[in-house]
Amino acid sequence: MNYIKLTSSQIKGIEFNILKDFATFCDKHKIPYFLAYGTLLGAVRHKGFIPWDDDIDVVMLRSDYNRFSELMNKESISSHLEWRSIENGKWYEPFGKLFDIRTTAYKNENKGGLWIDVFPLDYYDEKVLKKNLLLRKIHIAKTTTHFSLNKKGIAKLFLKVLFYRKNLFDLSKNILSKALSVKKNDRISNMVWASDDRDVFDISLFENISEVSFEGDKFKTVAEWDKYLKQIYGNYMELPPENQRQSHSLDAYWIGTEPLNID
Repeated sequence: MNYIKLTSSQIKGIEFNILKDFATFCDKHKIPYFLAYGTLLGAVRHKGFIPWDDDIDVVMLRSDYNRFSELMNKESISSHLEWRSIENGKWYEPFGKLFDIRTTAYKNENKGGLWIDVFPLDYYDEKVLKKNLLLRKIHIAKTTTHFSLNKKGIAKLFLKVLFYRKNLFDLSKNILSKALSVKKNDRISNMVWASDDRDVFDISLFENISEVSFEGDKFKTVAEWDKYLKQIYGNYMELPPENQRQSHSLDAYWIGTEPLNID
């Protein structure tokens, strides 16, 4: 197989094309989606990717996520995109990813290619979220291969060793089961993969949709995006110190048979 290492610009270009195809599919089937997290922050603050980031995140209400997932299991967006999720048994995290299978992320590992993350939003319960936060930490620790020699890194290594027998699919199913056990109420959160309790909102925030510009195209998000970003990031228009500008440092390769047309 011929591997062509992708530049940061090419990685972002491929991920952006996945997002465009995803958005077109959702619009066609009238499925609401929302740019979220660093993708929405990048759209508002930089009109595109955060310069030091190469990640794309969208969220959906659980009912819309389920409908999207069901449609993706019946019809494909394109021949080079594949939907993988814990529900269809093709992914080991408790949320779905849309992959470009003409790429591989990490040459020596089966990472499935470049992707965008699609997170479901479920009804919020404080106790369930706390349990899932711990399970998320265990899940991340088990997939980590390099550990920093600091307090956080040592704690992650401890979790990896302590739970080395735990299966990633079983962990994800446990997280998903807990999230789906919460009774209907007026607050929602990314119950399967939130990093902390700042990611809890009144469901009404997701009733009104607006558009924001991202890399020259328009995509949907919450109408009150300022409220969303302030709750997640605080003073989100202020750039973080350079030593806190974290990148995924992703090694990705083009393995498609057709020419790569992204500079």
